[in-house]
Amino acid sequence: MSNQKLRFKTVPRAARTGWRAGAVYKGRLRLLSGTKADPRGVLYWEMTGTVVPPRIFDENYVELPEHQEAAYEAETAAFLAAYRRNPPKRTAEDRAEMRAAFGPGEVIRDVITGETWTI
Repeated sequence: MSNQKLRFKTVPRAARTGWRAGAVYKGRLRLLSGTKADPRGVLYWEMTGTVVPPRIFDENYVELPEHQEAAYEAETAAFLAAYRRNPPKRTAEDRAEMRAAFGPGEVIRDVITGETWTI
C-alpha cells in the first residue's frame, strides 16, 4: 500500500469548520506527503523513520492500515525494552532541576524502570 492510497473517512460536521477543519486538512496532508509505506502498508514518518501512531489516523479521520497498530506496539515495546536496559544517567544538572521543581528530599520515580531516588 502506498501512502497515496489512504482511505479518508467522512469528517463529522463539527470538525468541518474553524480551526479543526484546518487541523484535519494539515494532518491528512502530512500523512500523504510526510510518510513512507513499507510493503505491508505500515506508514513511517519520513523525518524520523518511526511508525506513525494510530491516534494520528483517528484524529484526522483516516482509516488505519491493517498492520499499523501491531507495528506501533512492537516499536514501542522495543523502545521501552532498550530504555530499561540502558536508562539515562542522572546528571548533577538533572538533580538540581528536579530539586528546584519538586523541592529537596522528595522521592522521584522513573515510571518506566521503577527506579526511585531522593533528590
